[in-house]
Amino acid sequence: MKQQPVRFHVVTIFPDMLVSYFAESIISRAIESKLIEVKTYALREHTTDKHRRVDGKPYGGGPGMVLMPGPVTKALRSVKKDNSHVIYLSPQGELLNAKMCQRLAEYPHLICICGHYEGIDQRAIEEVDEEISIGNYILNMFC
Repeated sequence: MKQQPVRFHVVTIFPDMLVSYFAESIISRAIESKLIEVKTYALREHTTDKHRRVDGKPYGGGPGMVLMPGPVTKALRSVKKDNSHVIYLSPQGELLNAKMCQRLAEYPHLICICGHYEGIDQRAIEEVDEEISIGNYILNMFC
């Protein structure tokens, strides 16, 4: 019996940056081999103001800017299914390792939220099943 591909749904401010990344190297081969499917979603498409803003000051105050809960939750709810597992890629999350990757591969429908600025509003984190860190560094390509 053929294994179903793992479906990754990536919610981000910059989906076009990821399209070229997914078209290269090992990820491209995994997509071509139908081991994984990847679809990106533009966070700005889930805004309600004319400027398509996705960021704001943290609720309750604090430094920096965070992704507002409205666009994040609207984007998640437009993609989410009963069998979805929602991951927030966050420096505060548990460090990604091989064992975790094996566990995540069991989920048929993964939704990844790419943070930006100081993160995402806590009200949007309530929609998240798990926070994962890919390491002690910041990658601009996943912002």
